[in-house]
Amino acid sequence: MMPIMGRAILTRVLGSIFTMLARLRLASLAALLFRWTLREFREVEPPTATNPYTILMLPRVIFTEDVAATFCGTGTFRVLRPFGGAIKSLASGILPPLTHTNFYAVDDPMLNQGKHAYREFLVQMWSTLQKSKQIDAVVTGNFGYWAERELASALESLGVPFIAMHKESLKTQGYIDFISKIYRERRGSFTGRRILVYNEIERQLQIDSGVIEPDKITVGGMPRLDRLHEWRREEAKRSVQKDHRPQILFFSFIPKGVLPRIVRRAHDSDGAWEEELEEDYANLSWQELATTTHKVIVQLAREHPEIDVVVKSKEATRERTGTFEMLQDDQIQPSNLSIVAGNDPCELIMASDVVCGFNTTALLEAICAGKPVVIPLFYEAQEERMKPYVVDLEEAAEYATSPDDLFEKLRNAALRRQATTFNLAKTSVNALDRWVGNSDGLAGERVRKIIVNEIKNPSEPKSGSING
Repeated sequence: MMPIMGRAILTRVLGSIFTMLARLRLASLAALLFRWTLREFREVEPPTATNPYTILMLPRVIFTEDVAATFCGTGTFRVLRPFGGAIKSLASGILPPLTHTNFYAVDDPMLNQGKHAYREFLVQMWSTLQKSKQIDAVVTGNFGYWAERELASALESLGVPFIAMHKESLKTQGYIDFISKIYRERRGSFTGRRILVYNEIERQLQIDSGVIEPDKITVGGMPRLDRLHEWRREEAKRSVQKDHRPQILFFSFIPKGVLPRIVRRAHDSDGAWEEELEEDYANLSWQELATTTHKVIVQLAREHPEIDVVVKSKEATRERTGTFEMLQDDQIQPSNLSIVAGNDPCELIMASDVVCGFNTTALLEAICAGKPVVIPLFYEAQEERMKPYVVDLEEAAEYATSPDDLFEKLRNAALRRQATTFNLAKTSVNALDRWVGNSDGLAGERVRKIIVNEIKNPSEPKSGSING
């Protein structure tokens, strides 16, 4: 393995070269460099079929897990991944510096000119690439990534399916009211082949917002949930007495987490900023709920040294920093409390006796694994103005209505050490169907079939129209 420092240097160098090639419009050289960076996605075994489908994955956090769950073990797919920053670096060489996911479908002459130029460059580059490396389809994790919008158009003009396996689908009614305007006015319509979403909520949102036509967006469910279904069933068969220490897993959340915000950044700098929102949105916060919940978690670890407490934070600096700040205490942090940032949470969920969190897909993963889920529902979460922003899992989870109640429910669940059952309760099935479209463990198969169908039944190459 290349040392971390070496990889960082290589990443910067490759990114600079891609940007320069795009700026100079050297499409053929860009294609050669792009091909050189392609690597097999190690989470998917090499294909055994004589003529496997070749899928190019544009890597993103979490999305890669969905890709692995969709194509792993089939033997009929080769999944490739390019240098992680290739597409962004190419886009940075042509699109204006302030181009962003939340500033794309705007009527700006300079931006529109950049879109035309970037798309023409991508068509030339991909035409060269296809001569030496035939790619059957390209998949990405969101319909709206700014650097990929013209790639979708370029590939469709060449008859290559560009498919968004849209991973952001946990939308409350309050957030829908906000994001629908962003979709319509800031991100605009999708020019690729098809969008796959986790649930009907996201599907209808994208249709109503003018992102895509109804016949081009499909609910496939969350593929990465498949392995938790499989694990739960196998674990239930074993019926082995638990011999490890009781463990609570807490998914940290910050005061402004999963609330309306519009992030912007210039791709020629490292800085980012948030646009000022209307007062009704700007004043929304989980401040008391978040800080108090973290205090309860620390208190529980301190008073019950026989229970291991794991705090799982997202990897982004905003979330990671917020987590550490809320966990700060005058006393020494308990030795049975640990903090994990980033990475796949599945192993942590499997090893825990109870899972706690707020407005996160991870709670649905825990429900899928047959784990008790406890959600803090006090302070701001009980206010009328904030209720539209609460993800309601109904009877699939327990709700703590006060800090003391949260303490008691988590402690009791951890010490109870509930056995894993093969079949999920109806309430859990309903929650999984509603929010992640996967109560049966077959989402990967559904998504895979849809992608194969798009490859086998290509649409006619078309010129497409400029986004926005």
